[in-house]
Amino acid sequence: RDFINYFWGFQVTAYLTWLMAGEAGLIILKACFLLVCTFFVLKILLEDNRIRDAKFLQLFIFAVIIGILCARGLALRPHLASYAMIPTFIYILAYREKLYFLLPLLTAVWVNLHGIEYVVGGLICGSYFLSRLINFDGNTKPLIWIALCLPAMMLNPNGLNVLLTPFILDPDLNRFISEMGHPKAEARLSLREGISTQTLVLILLGFVLASGLLVVKQFHTHLAPILIAIGGLILLLMAGRFIWEWTLLSVPLVAVGLRYWHGPGYRLSGVAILTGMFFLLTVTYWPSLRHGLHHHPLDLESLPHGTTAFIQKQKLKGSYAVAPSYAGYTEFALQDVKIHLDMQFPPFTSLDFQELNVAMLSTNGLKAYVSKHSPDMLGVRKS
Repeated sequence: RDFINYFWGFQVTAYLTWLMAGEAGLIILKACFLLVCTFFVLKILLEDNRIRDAKFLQLFIFAVIIGILCARGLALRPHLASYAMIPTFIYILAYREKLYFLLPLLTAVWVNLHGIEYVVGGLICGSYFLSRLINFDGNTKPLIWIALCLPAMMLNPNGLNVLLTPFILDPDLNRFISEMGHPKAEARLSLREGISTQTLVLILLGFVLASGLLVVKQFHTHLAPILIAIGGLILLLMAGRFIWEWTLLSVPLVAVGLRYWHGPGYRLSGVAILTGMFFLLTVTYWPSLRHGLHHHPLDLESLPHGTTAFIQKQKLKGSYAVAPSYAGYTEFALQDVKIHLDMQFPPFTSLDFQELNVAMLSTNGLKAYVSKHSPDMLGVRKS
């Protein structure tokens, strides 16, 4: 099947990194994306002031955002490129007019790393463009640089077709991929499991709503942060998968709101609360680092390593039906074998996913699947 590969640039970047530096290089690459993201998030929260001038609430919100990002940032996926670009664009547009000339270049980079998120980039640039237009000061150069991001978005192998990417996803994916469903409003806090992501999201949501009420009276002055936050909220209501975009898009509005209730600077109670939060965040995510797919070095027991090694040793070729969550690994390890199916949507649909899932669970489903696709090999979970 033909499909629009909107993250080819990220694939190339990750592969070249792996060729040159192996697994350690991929970890460094992931850390770099998150470092860029958190650096500009902090700069926005501090409104481009020095960290020594930070107030407790600014650092508290920063800790909350780090916790939310960690829930997604442990995996090296194209989304990390967008998480780095979102606060970068906001920071430049809000505080660095002299760097506006970089925006079209960064747009071209972003659309090739993770093209489907051009909608988010358009929301950010459009909001600041409209804000500058309404509060026009006679300087047209910033407007021109922002407007040039639109043609720069077309500088990708798919050209105008990249505009279609947000609209070609299967609407039934939420039945198979949990993150495509609607977010759950629940809070959990314990010393054993740490702070749940939903709890952190609810904390941030409270600050976002409070900030919105505080700045609405100065709507024209703070138009861009308000529009960006509204756009982020719409994304969040569409699917839980957009929790991280919403988090980052809410930062400029929260930063403005924090002007009204900074709170004290560094005090013993504040430092104790921050220390406790980081401890609970560590408890939350440490098990994911020690075991499973995020384990370093790679935990082969969490993958179908034995089966894959057998296929390699026997030099088997042909088509191989395997659980989608393992297909990425098997595609990488068995380059002469055609895998069905991985977790790329598109080219695959929820019907493809359902066919293979039923084949793994029922006799009749397996018969129907084999009759239709005739796989040469079939990988089935032990339990």
